Amino acid sequence: MQAGLMGLMALSLLGFLGEGNLFLDTMSHFRVQYYLVSCVFLIFFILMRSWRWAVAGILPVALNGFMVFFWFVPPADAQAVTEAKPNLRILIANVEKWNQEHAGLISMIREVKADIVVLPETDFEWAKALAQLRGAYAYQVSRPRADCLGMTVFSKFPVYPDAPMPPFRRNGIDEVYVHGMKVLGPAENFYLIAAHPMSPVNEDRFRARNFGLDQIAELAEGRRGTVIVAGDINTTMWSPYYWKLMRRTGLKNARKGFGILQSWPAFLMEWMRLPLDHCLVSPGIKVHRIRTGRPNGSDHLPVIVDLEM
Repeated sequence: MQAGLMGLMALSLLGFLGEGNLFLDTMSHFRVQYYLVSCVFLIFFILMRSWRWAVAGILPVALNGFMVFFWFVPPADAQAVTEAKPNLRILIANVEKWNQEHAGLISMIREVKADIVVLPETDFEWAKALAQLRGAYAYQVSRPRADCLGMTVFSKFPVYPDAPMPPFRRNGIDEVYVHGMKVLGPAENFYLIAAHPMSPVNEDRFRARNFGLDQIAELAEGRRGTVIVAGDINTTMWSPYYWKLMRRTGLKNARKGFGILQSWPAFLMEWMRLPLDHCLVSPGIKVHRIRTGRPNGSDHLPVIVDLEM
C-alpha cells in the first residue's frame, strides 16, 4: 500500500508537467480517479493507525480534491444570472462514426429542442440520416468526411460559415479540426467555433490534437465580439494544453459551478469517465445550466447547455 500511495503521489504531480510529453499529458486527465483512490489509501492508513503514511496520504487527497471540487464551486459572476430565461440552448453530441443508432440520436435531438446542435464525427452515412432534421433547423453547416473528422452544425438562427481552417496534414491526408461561423443570435451576433481535434492516442495524434487546440485559440483571439467554442476537444480541464487555451482566449468553461460532467466513454461508470466535451464561452455570457444527456449509442454522452446572451 505504501508503494501504491507513493506512485499515486508521483502521478498526481507529474500531470502538471505534461506540456510537450504525451505520457505526462495523459496522466493529467485522471484527477477524479486519483482523488477517489487517494481517499481509499488515506482511510486504509487511518484504520491501520499508520499515522505517518496517513499524513502523507493527505497530500494527494488535498491536491486532487481541490482540482475536482473547484468545478463544483460557482464562479464569481454566478449571481449575475438574471431571472430571465436562457435564450440559447446548445447541444454537443459526438455521434461516433461507427454508431448505427441513428434514430435514437435524432429522437434525442428533437426532444432537447436545442437552438444549435454541434455534431462531431459526422460521416456520409450520418449526414444522410441527419437530413430529416432539416425541417426543424432552417440552417446547417454540413461537412461530412469518411474518417472521424466530419462535422455538422444545425441552427435555428442564420449561420455564415468561414472556410475551414488550414488542415493538419497527417499520413498524406488533410485533416480539419476546427470550423468557425458567424451566427445571428437571439440577442446578439456571436462567433461559433465547432471543434473536434484529434484524439491523442499516440505521438502523431498528440501533435495533431495540440495543433487543433492552437487553431481554436487562433480563431477565438481574432474575434472582438462574443465567442462560443463547442465540441469534443479531446482534453480535460486539467491538461496544460487546456490551461494554455484558456489563457490565450480568455473564455470560461460553462461547466464551472455545475461539476465535472464526465462524458467519455459513455459505457463506463460515471466516476471512470473523462470530461472531453466542452462549451467555452465569452465572459459576458450567462450560463443558466449545463448537463449531460442520455446515452444514444455513441461512446460520448451529449452535453446540453442553456445560455443567456
